[in-house]
Amino acid sequence: MKVSYGFYLVRGMTNHPMEDYHVAELAEEKGNELGLFAIFDGHLGDTVPAYLQKNLFANILNEVSTGICFS
Repeated sequence: MKVSYGFYLVRGMTNHPMEDYHVAELAEEKGNELGLFAIFDGHLGDTVPAYLQKNLFANILNEVSTGICFS
């Protein structure tokens, strides 16, 4: 199966930097293709959404590879 995806970001009319982040990633784990497709909305700044964009999928994959997640 082939997965196709897309996203579109539009900067608002306000005069502050973009606080929304997105992830569209695929990885193979134990013969299965896993994907994370997410939008992180940073209403109060970009610290949390920037962290999630960089670390969430790796943390999930680490749990899968160590057997923490239930199948």
